[in-house]
Amino acid sequence: MAIKPDDYLLVGRNNTSYQVKFSDSGISQNDDYVMKTGDTMTGDLTLQTSDSEKFRRLKSSRYMNSPTESFGLILDLTDANTYHHNFKILTRTDREALILYDDGTPRFKVNGALTVKGYGDQASDIFNVFDKDDNKLFNISKSGNIYSKSIRFNKDDGEYLKFYSSAGGTEICRFYRFNSSETRWEVKTGNTFKYVANSQQAFKITAPSDSSSSPTVKLHFLSDPSADGDAVNLKYLNDQMGLYLPLSGGRLTGNVYGAMQFKSTRNTGNCFEVKPDDVTVRCALTNEGRIDITMATRTNAAIRTIGSINVKANNQSIGGNNSFIAHQDYVRNYTSISHNKDCATKEYVDNKVASGTGPTLEYTITKSGSTYYIS
Repeated sequence: MAIKPDDYLLVGRNNTSYQVKFSDSGISQNDDYVMKTGDTMTGDLTLQTSDSEKFRRLKSSRYMNSPTESFGLILDLTDANTYHHNFKILTRTDREALILYDDGTPRFKVNGALTVKGYGDQASDIFNVFDKDDNKLFNISKSGNIYSKSIRFNKDDGEYLKFYSSAGGTEICRFYRFNSSETRWEVKTGNTFKYVANSQQAFKITAPSDSSSSPTVKLHFLSDPSADGDAVNLKYLNDQMGLYLPLSGGRLTGNVYGAMQFKSTRNTGNCFEVKPDDVTVRCALTNEGRIDITMATRTNAAIRTIGSINVKANNQSIGGNNSFIAHQDYVRNYTSISHNKDCATKEYVDNKVASGTGPTLEYTITKSGSTYYIS
């Protein structure tokens, strides 16, 4: 409260009983002062320093000998129920450096750079963010480690997160939203991105120094695939390729079964060969349709069949007229007999005998034991 004219002052030297009215004390009454016991200021409070002093202090000197209770200074902004009622710290040219206000949620706004510095041998984190239940959401340790319960980027476009080689150095890679349905992790030209697990390199992406060249990707420690969309490792690929012959050729170790047609489009030489131990061709089918057989043992039959061997007449199709048949029960020749060494048919012999133009047969029969000989 302010001093009134009727108030008394207690004054004097070595005499505490001398009282005088304030109006008689010669001191002029002025309401421009703040009571020490508490009052309301209607103007600004200016703390001016001298040339030898760099700072002034607004100090709370209340002493409380308690390790659990808090004490200090309170800045009370509760008289106005509006976020326009706020606390500001201004810097040079009246720039707003810090603003404290409440628009339903208490807010602390810094315009410019916020620097948080650890103190001395501080063992705890230097920056922490908690929710209303004191659960830690984010913190920065004194060694620079960052912990976040979750990270969410809400920016609509542009780069979200960039990594540099050093403070003020060149950009190494960036993580950003490319469009409404695509997010990209981009490695900048001339840099390498590695994923390492348990000190083992799992995969590596290298962006070449030449921006026109394609990047290279190397994957390590791939497990054997189990689904169609799984990537395969080199061992699995080699094992699977070992089950097939390359188009350039190879060697079968087993039999080939199936209802298929074997076709050779080769237009010269042998189209199919039988070549034991890959040494000598014993049987070959040429591009002209000829079958060449070379027997290893000359006394063995070259061709053996239970059915028949049919030789077609000249200019006949494969289903046309036969000129010769070697059947399991007979041999037939359908061509005319014109050469002395032609194989004669029954019809040819019968006709010759009946006409009397056949040859005269002279022979001698001799017997030796139970065997007859014709000569």
